[in-house]
Amino acid sequence: MSFEWALLSFVIVAFGFLWMRTKKQLQSSREGTAMLTDIAAEQRDTLRHGLYQRFKRSGDSEKENPFEFEHFVAELLTVVNESDVYVTKATGDFGVDIEERREDGLYLYQVKCSEKPVGFETVAILHSRIVRDGAEGGCVVTTSAFTEAAADYAKAVDIELIDGDALLDMWEDALAYKKAAARELIPDAG
Repeated sequence: MSFEWALLSFVIVAFGFLWMRTKKQLQSSREGTAMLTDIAAEQRDTLRHGLYQRFKRSGDSEKENPFEFEHFVAELLTVVNESDVYVTKATGDFGVDIEERREDGLYLYQVKCSEKPVGFETVAILHSRIVRDGAEGGCVVTTSAFTEAAADYAKAVDIELIDGDALLDMWEDALAYKKAAARELIPDAG
């Protein structure tokens, strides 16, 4: 009987040791995953801020081209949606920076290179243009985010919102599409 108790004690101690070891490994794995998630979030924040810095108005009128951001977004739309995209004229656009022609009709875009959240007014102005021009839809694109009022109004009038995170996703999709297209043209390209 004492051998059985000794064996049972050994099994209990061994199980306890393995359980504690597994628990520590799981905790370490969770901490590693959380750290990687934090790093990815920091990288995305840096990319969003980098886009803003790249396209913001500098105050130096000789070096500044305030329409570069509109052209950047237009290029992404052309690649991702495979559509005809037109950047509107610099003055008198009345709240529309980009017009996109798809098979199902006209879509209007307002783009904002900003660090501050885009408010309700931008969405409302775009909505009035969509109605006036009989467009199928529209979208506001920003390097930042949207206020709650802007998000609520956009949802009510079916306007798409592309914030800084979604813009990074669109940029990534466009780059992947271009890479795939290059591989089709040059099969040996990595």
